[in-house]
Amino acid sequence: TASTDYGGGDPRPAQSLPDDHQCTEAEDASWQRYDLYAASAPLTMEAASYVTIVDGVGANQNWANSRANSEDYYPVGNLNNNTDCAITFTITLSAAAKVGVYGQFSNRATTDPLIKFSDIFALYVNGAKKTVSGVNLPQGGSNYAPTNRYVFLGFADLNEGNNTVAIKVVMPNSADNGYNFYGFRFSASSATIQGA
Repeated sequence: TASTDYGGGDPRPAQSLPDDHQCTEAEDASWQRYDLYAASAPLTMEAASYVTIVDGVGANQNWANSRANSEDYYPVGNLNNNTDCAITFTITLSAAAKVGVYGQFSNRATTDPLIKFSDIFALYVNGAKKTVSGVNLPQGGSNYAPTNRYVFLGFADLNEGNNTVAIKVVMPNSADNGYNFYGFRFSASSATIQGA
């Protein structure tokens, strides 16, 4: 799929946007961006205070401490064979806003077939599952290598104050297309965003 650079070096696969948002993909190119990692600090193997990780069935998540990204943050690992594992971020907004939601994932070596976000994960915003269509996860490099890139997942309408944004593993435990997850990037034009 085609990808374009939308400011800040963010590649986005061509895609249809989720839900009822009729926006162009470049709509948030000039918005402020807020990067929140799952780990509490660089080279640290503990969750940030605003992150809750619940294991699924068949495995226990871990911190992939040999796979730090360019900011020296470790990803949440062992998500393959861990169906229903959920990683939830509680964030606070200074005002209600439409927010761009991105995720940073590791790589997979395989290039065929394309691996869709919805084959591996589901996205939840304030407890409601959001449709993420046509979004491909990173492929074409070494397995589990950091990509240092964010994948655009869509827009969400968030409330003033606290909100939750989560990914949940939906891939069957028999599959072998696991990814590591570093964290979310949020973009907004009319609100500030931070971990709650």
